[in-house]
Amino acid sequence: MTKRLTALDAFRGMTIALMILVNTPGTWNHVFSPLRHAPWDGWTPTDLVFPFFLFIVGVSMYFSFKRYNHELTANSAEKILKRTAAIFLVGLLLNAFPKGIAAHNIAWQGVFGVFLLMWLTMPWWKNKVTAGLLRNLEWLSLVILLGLFLFTLGDNQLRVLGVLQRIALAFGIGAFICLLFKGKSLIYALVTLLIGYWLVMIGFGDLTLEGNFQRTVDLAILGDAHMYHGYIDKTGNNIAFDPEGLLSTIPSVGNVIIGFLAGKIISDHKDKKEAVFQLFLYGFPLILLAYLWHPFFPINKPIWSSSYVLHTCGLGMVILGFSLYLMDIKGYVKWAKPFVVFGLNPLFIYAMSSVTVKILLYWIKGVDVNGEVINGYQALYQNVFANIAGNNEWGSFLFALFYVFIHWLVAYFMYRKKIFVKV
Repeated sequence: MTKRLTALDAFRGMTIALMILVNTPGTWNHVFSPLRHAPWDGWTPTDLVFPFFLFIVGVSMYFSFKRYNHELTANSAEKILKRTAAIFLVGLLLNAFPKGIAAHNIAWQGVFGVFLLMWLTMPWWKNKVTAGLLRNLEWLSLVILLGLFLFTLGDNQLRVLGVLQRIALAFGIGAFICLLFKGKSLIYALVTLLIGYWLVMIGFGDLTLEGNFQRTVDLAILGDAHMYHGYIDKTGNNIAFDPEGLLSTIPSVGNVIIGFLAGKIISDHKDKKEAVFQLFLYGFPLILLAYLWHPFFPINKPIWSSSYVLHTCGLGMVILGFSLYLMDIKGYVKWAKPFVVFGLNPLFIYAMSSVTVKILLYWIKGVDVNGEVINGYQALYQNVFANIAGNNEWGSFLFALFYVFIHWLVAYFMYRKKIFVKV
């Protein structure tokens, strides 16, 4: 099955559209409950978006590594390492922009700017140098940029981890595992990851916000200053806890591996109807297993519990199977075209959505109804969308839809110009 799958592109595009939608309400004071994350145990539709993307990363990875015959070679290893480093770097850039970069001295910014420019402009001049030189320059720029961040962490409060960093690490680790282990060995590796993580989490801490072992590991390695501070403890104070933490990266690799196995199912069955049946055949039992495990290891996104992996991957298989049937078998594709547009430049559009938010927050100013100066994000919401639909859930949701639409226009322009950014 070498033809590009519309269902896969559409599914990927839906996840990016939803990621932008849930990340950019007009105001966090007014958000419909399905568009919020579950406070701790349990799930909402919003809690499905990120693991779905990792699942799709795994599916795409199976088709991508066909060129290497799914073997770990020098070339495939280099591709994995380079892509992992590049995506991780983009995540750090998003965390650092603009305050984390401005906090450093001119010398740091100068070196950083030179190598960032070298890396970003490489697609335009790579054909003018030899392949070996290009490879060395690309690795040099990546290593120096990552090093500048990592070796100056003590001077700032830059958050090290995040969504793109999790994607990078889960892809990198998952890719090596999927190319090293074959057949049942890959299943055993997956089971070991999920059960091992469960045993570690219940053996070295509890499953609460304050006492989970994931937080303990991140505090010891990253430190309080370099972690996410968006969770509230029982006393009502912000607490250092990273939902994309180091330890919980281990089970998130499971989403990539199960996605890889789903890609193998699709590829191995030339009859697409049989592929759909197989996706359902494995997807529904995974959901059932997740709920059987839930009393002992609750479905929980912040700690990325093993039951959460099974639950989201099971749903991912079912939705992918249904999409495959609807689009690639029945040919009902017109309704999905907007999502396909998103799905062809997913990481670029996601990164752009984060940058534009920060531009509105830090670089653009406006005034509220009382004439007081506020940031551009608040001004756009209050003066436009709150006026149209009210300062409520509907006004906030309308803002988020508008934000998704603006970035879809960019994705559509890139699609029409055949511009596809690959990290």
